Amino acid sequence: MICLRSAEVRITDHNLIIDGTLSDSLHKFIKKGDLLPVFDKTEVKIFKVCSIEKNLSGTSQKNILLKFSDYNKIPISPGIYESLFFYKKYLVAGENTVSGWISICSLLTKPKPILNIRIKQNSYIRFIYHQPQHQIFIEKYLQWDEWSLIQEELHNLRIEIDSEIKIAGAKRINEIVNIMRGLIENLFIKLGIPLFEKSFKGIDYITLDIYTEGKGIYLPIEIMENVLVRYLLPSPAARSRNISKNLTIIFSDKIDNYNREIQSLKDFLKDSFNTETFSDESYQEYKYNIRDSNYLHFTGHGKIIDGKGMIELDNTFTDRLQYSENLHTAFLNCCFAGLEADGIVLNLLQNGTEFVIASPYEITGSFSGGFSGIVDFYSFFCGTDTTLPFFLNSVKNRDFSLFYRLYGRYNGKI
Repeated sequence: MICLRSAEVRITDHNLIIDGTLSDSLHKFIKKGDLLPVFDKTEVKIFKVCSIEKNLSGTSQKNILLKFSDYNKIPISPGIYESLFFYKKYLVAGENTVSGWISICSLLTKPKPILNIRIKQNSYIRFIYHQPQHQIFIEKYLQWDEWSLIQEELHNLRIEIDSEIKIAGAKRINEIVNIMRGLIENLFIKLGIPLFEKSFKGIDYITLDIYTEGKGIYLPIEIMENVLVRYLLPSPAARSRNISKNLTIIFSDKIDNYNREIQSLKDFLKDSFNTETFSDESYQEYKYNIRDSNYLHFTGHGKIIDGKGMIELDNTFTDRLQYSENLHTAFLNCCFAGLEADGIVLNLLQNGTEFVIASPYEITGSFSGGFSGIVDFYSFFCGTDTTLPFFLNSVKNRDFSLFYRLYGRYNGKI
């Protein structure tokens, strides 16, 4: 399916005209009966093609004239247009992928459902679900003994995923994830919270903001199909910044295949980012340079120590990146950094970082199942809304949202 910018077409009555050299590139992709999305900065128009005429007589310029019967308009949020079309005049994508994009386009303009999870240790876990669009507000409690059994089972399944990652057992991982999905879905059915009910969705995807209070919660809602999740943690108010295209990559040469990952990123981003790369063992020498970057990609070692996510810098595990106050997005491609919000993730957010991507699993360089999505993620990393690339890649590469979580920030009380 072709996705076009409005700047590349002319629309008159029931005709849509593509002029110039672009018509040569696109004629083989477009056929009668197609749906043709045309994007601008505020909406997407979806045209149904009734007939096609090429190289019209009486014109000196090659063009395609498409007649359409009708079209729909869908509002889109700021950043969609830039993220899709930065450096591009058109996109070719599968119909399901485009449908996912457009569903998400419409979702991002509406109030998101909110799930607030709070633990009172050895007493209960509380769930508050608020769906503003459908005026739903539900508060439910689960006693600690019952929650502990669910939590233990989910952690055991997570450990099984870690074991399968080491041996590249993609098929078995899918089986484990399906078991997890069943547990999570049954939990919300029991609570009477219609988080996954299609009657409340009305479209293919839902976005969900999750606020968590309390350590040790492992409820991986991001693995649910067609649910696009952002975990929000308490942080100071966001400050204004001028977003530059400076990216710092920190790597560990102890990681298998680290060089392939880093080189792929550098090659892919060379035309759109100013990239600086250094090893984690050189951190003390180069740490001040992070102040000039708005984006950080870390590929190295991570672990949980005393309930906090840590990364290894200069042969020492730490939960802090000094001089990172200008970061807009940090991608932590390492083991376990996203399992506990406390630690490196929370400290980055509280130091001013807008978004952190991290994994709750044992990431290894030998397993490529979820990691092919990293370059896909950066392929949309051109707009100002960093949630957008994550959402788009959740549609394009479902493994990405299985292996990585998106953390954001909120200020004040919920």
